[in-house]
Amino acid sequence: MYIVDHNNQSTGADELSLTAIAAELGRPKGADLTKFAQAHLDGIAADLNSRPRKRHNYATPEEVFDALLDKAANAEHAGNGSDVSIGT
Repeated sequence: MYIVDHNNQSTGADELSLTAIAAELGRPKGADLTKFAQAHLDGIAADLNSRPRKRHNYATPEEVFDALLDKAANAEHAGNGSDVSIGT
């Protein structure tokens, strides 16, 4: 897995995520992910997405995503999506 992101603010978070993935796999970063079962990789993703993040005020990425979906659904129900923005 390679992440190319020139935003210095996210580099530390990306590095921590890659390190966590490598630790879960018992492999060094840069391991060939095609050698692992999809169910195993899905489990790792679920684990990482359920960990609170300081950048999200200690909410999990899953909670942040769900809140964005709720906001979008409410805006659609209200008849416009002009107040919905996705990003941090």
